Amino acid sequence: MTQQKTNSRVLLLACAIIAIIIVGSIFFRFTMTEFTSGKSGFLAKIDLALANPELQYRELFGSTPIVGGNYSFSPPVSMYRAILIGLESDGWNAASLENMKVYVSLDYYIFYTNVTALYQVAAKENLTLEGRPNPNLNMTGTGFEQLHEVTEPAANYQPQFFSGVTIRYIWSISVEKDSGFGIPPPGYYMVDAATGELIPTGPLF
Repeated sequence: MTQQKTNSRVLLLACAIIAIIIVGSIFFRFTMTEFTSGKSGFLAKIDLALANPELQYRELFGSTPIVGGNYSFSPPVSMYRAILIGLESDGWNAASLENMKVYVSLDYYIFYTNVTALYQVAAKENLTLEGRPNPNLNMTGTGFEQLHEVTEPAANYQPQFFSGVTIRYIWSISVEKDSGFGIPPPGYYMVDAATGELIPTGPLF
């Protein structure tokens, strides 16, 4: 009789454990479904933000206004992706961007490490330079110059490499106070529109 009672208790305990496991599994699955794919699922929001640079910008930097960048086309690296690359490189956040504006434009730039090579490439590619530095000086030096703003889509956004010279499509991004432009600006970034590379600018002033 005692053995029967013991067997019954073991059976009841086993049934109770199985029931708890089944109920727990159903609850866990329901909870994870809501968590990941529900209308207000936290993971869904994260995935959406990662997939959409504009949403990611809003999540990280709030309502900081963006001035410019109103293009009907986009290079491989989108405007919002470029802005994220620039701002995150300097640790900007919603608080530090308070009372700031982000200015952005898509530009065609030439970068050089040799002045002679700069003017040789400019002549070969029929590029108009502003005349700085002095083309009559056979000297080394580094710098960059904006050739023009890009107003229509390009056939190929990939950078062009020459000896001592690179020509790139660049997202030019600056952070300015609401009160107006500063020299130098609080933040200035150049992001390659094809590769996403953050181009070093060196001291601006």
